Amino acid sequence: MKLRLTVRPEHGALQRVLVHAGRRGFDPVALTARMNGETMHVELEVRGPRDAGLLARTLERLYEVTSVEVLG
Repeated sequence: MKLRLTVRPEHGALQRVLVHAGRRGFDPVALTARMNGETMHVELEVRGPRDAGLLARTLERLYEVTSVEVLG
């Protein structure tokens, strides 16, 4: 399952995303991040037994995360 996130580049933001994914039972498989001005665009591939929508809703609650899209 892949997710596309828009993240504020705050200190530790990517670490918090990965920790929250792990706490929800998703194992991170791959992560790609690129800066675009004041915004970081992240593609996160995870593996897990649950629906990726659950993870997306959880990640949207993080202060640094401004949007999450489930790619499939």
